[in-house]
Amino acid sequence: MYSTEAIHCLCLQCVASGVAADQFDGSYIQDAEWQKVSDPALVKNFFRTTPGYTSWQGEYWLACCDDFCNFVDYVGIAELNKMPEKEAILSDYELLEGFDRATLEEYLSRDGDITGYLFQCRHCSKYRLYVDASLELHDMTKRTYFVHRDAWADERQSDGLELCLIPEFHDQKIYLYCDEYALFWSNIKDAGDPAKAQDFHLRGVIEPAKLEQIGQADLLGYVNGVKQYHFQGRHLTQVQYIDLDK
Repeated sequence: MYSTEAIHCLCLQCVASGVAADQFDGSYIQDAEWQKVSDPALVKNFFRTTPGYTSWQGEYWLACCDDFCNFVDYVGIAELNKMPEKEAILSDYELLEGFDRATLEEYLSRDGDITGYLFQCRHCSKYRLYVDASLELHDMTKRTYFVHRDAWADERQSDGLELCLIPEFHDQKIYLYCDEYALFWSNIKDAGDPAKAQDFHLRGVIEPAKLEQIGQADLLGYVNGVKQYHFQGRHLTQVQYIDLDK
């Protein structure tokens, strides 16, 4: 449960009835496609009575037919390959603009660092997929980035993020980019080309020498398991990027 209270145990009946959420002023799901559900009462009740699932970056619950889907299971590409609906599932997932198809085919695993979460519509029975990843992708990553969170803006607001390309220098500068978080994994591979920088709203530069101080940056703590740093007057979130060109 997401709550400011220290909670050690919950009775399932209290979860299902919403009593626990009311008592501790909490909820069980980090985020969901609530915009696709028109009934405010249904949305409120969903967050009050629906237990979450184990995920890398926090639950994100999908919706269909003006209602929240049922969570089915954790899946990888091996499980999807056994489903006749695989192509429809992956085509629908592409609309979320997350990981690209090649990455899913190679790395998606129900027990790995990139995990799939399978949902099914309660009305039309359509399957839908959500995917997230751990930050421990060292075997698959070639580059490290820092995301600047402007005034702790919402992660899905494109105005709130700047991307700092760390190890690949162009003219001894490091380019800052503004990018929507949801598109970060699939689109930022083009940011290494300065000619394409305008597509990412070039805002300024940081001298490479300043990067030597990153190691001494003040660790503020963690948000959803991600290290938060304070450096040169900025909040920086350390993330790993899968090199889609490899």
